[in-house]
Amino acid sequence: MCDKAHTARYEVNSSTREELNEGWIWIRNKADTKLKNELEGCRRIIRINHSNHIVYCEALYVSDNDLNWFKQRFETKKSDVSICECQYADLQRASESKDWDNKNLIFINQWYRQRLGIKEVQSKEVQNNEELTINTQSKICWQIKACLQHPQIVVRLSTILGIISVALGIIAILIGCITITQNVLKLLIGIFLIICCILVIICGTYQIVILIKDRKSK
Repeated sequence: MCDKAHTARYEVNSSTREELNEGWIWIRNKADTKLKNELEGCRRIIRINHSNHIVYCEALYVSDNDLNWFKQRFETKKSDVSICECQYADLQRASESKDWDNKNLIFINQWYRQRLGIKEVQSKEVQNNEELTINTQSKICWQIKACLQHPQIVVRLSTILGIISVALGIIAILIGCITITQNVLKLLIGIFLIICCILVIICGTYQIVILIKDRKSK
């Protein structure tokens, strides 16, 4: 297995409503410092394996401040109040009210949960605990796959059209190269025939000159 694959059990939480259509997930695993260093401060494309399901998406690391923010969002009953209006003391009280500090957490929207085959969370008191393998190798092709699996159809459609456009462009270049090659071959054959004709004319002229000289000598 690749050295950038990290397997652990995570408490699966739904993302906030504002992130239903976003192509990223939030991950927190304080015990795995290597994973933390690879994700913290980056927007890395990762591959998540769960059973026989695979998802490619963008990953964000849940810092302590982010964790307080999530606690506040999940604990507050005032859905109309913006998080920007919450005071630091409110965030602190929220962080003390939910025991997330020492857990492996993943905040993931419904779109990616379904693609991973993770059952829907039915209660706030009972959370799913799933074994996930997170690979942070982040190959170039993963970026395309992440776009093809994005929750928004606009992103998926744009990616598909982009791939089709690139494929048609490559085909056009190949056809152009074949046409140019054929024209070059025709040109080379034409030049060869012209040279042959010139050589035939020169040889014929030389023979005629020799015959004329022979007749004059007789």
